[in-house]
Amino acid sequence: MSSARQTAIDRLKRHRDKFEKLMGLVENTAKQRLVGEKKQEARDRLVNIKVELKAEADELSRNHDGMSHFERCFLEPAMRQAYAELTIHAGTIPESTWHSNLSGALINIANVLHELNDLPDDWAPPGRT
Repeated sequence: MSSARQTAIDRLKRHRDKFEKLMGLVENTAKQRLVGEKKQEARDRLVNIKVELKAEADELSRNHDGMSHFERCFLEPAMRQAYAELTIHAGTIPESTWHSNLSGALINIANVLHELNDLPDDWAPPGRT
């Protein structure tokens, strides 16, 4: 596996793990609302995820010529899509709608991770050899 491919996988895994931690924090909000420190922790994690996704996608698109095929074809689109999926606002009360919204973004990242892991070692984007 190429180092560029592994780097893209590692970056996606880092985001996946952050989503999973936040989802674990809000998973039972249908039964019991988060209050106090837990509520603020959830809000802070959401803001952090949104800021990081946007910043990483923006950084990648500014460096388009220097990107690897894996960053261009998989990582950058995954970051943009996950960011677009996050329609919840940090100022809202963490509740079950957070979980479903986070799930949509997480599924996108998980699907791209799956695609990257399943690519043949000699993969190149169409038109490249």
